[in-house]
Amino acid sequence: MELVKNILIFYEDQDWPFNDEVIIEGYDENTIQFHLELLVEAELLYCYVPPLKHPDLIKDKLGAQLTWNRPPIAKPTRMTWEGYEFIANAKNDTIWSQVMKVAGGFSVSVISQCLTAMAIFYAQTHGVIPR
Repeated sequence: MELVKNILIFYEDQDWPFNDEVIIEGYDENTIQFHLELLVEAELLYCYVPPLKHPDLIKDKLGAQLTWNRPPIAKPTRMTWEGYEFIANAKNDTIWSQVMKVAGGFSVSVISQCLTAMAIFYAQTHGVIPR
């Protein structure tokens, strides 16, 4: 989940149009690419994914198809409204650490809901919004 947070912070700080190259210290290109695609599925980030023209397949010894052999291709175009909300809540280290203690192993959607709930609670206890 730290990588998800770091990717969104990376793009929040980028000017539009986004830079094609995502560099997050401690993570290789394939791991970042996989998480970019997950962020698209979670509707936190929009990416352009060009169609494959001649996909090569990786096959096991018996000839069964295992996976597509393709280079990283998702090109982020912009963050979604939900992406901005997620990162706004996740950037508060107190809220992030408390949510990760309780819900760190859950899905992005559950963590996003927990971050929102914790941010509302935090704002209420600090008098920012009424209870």
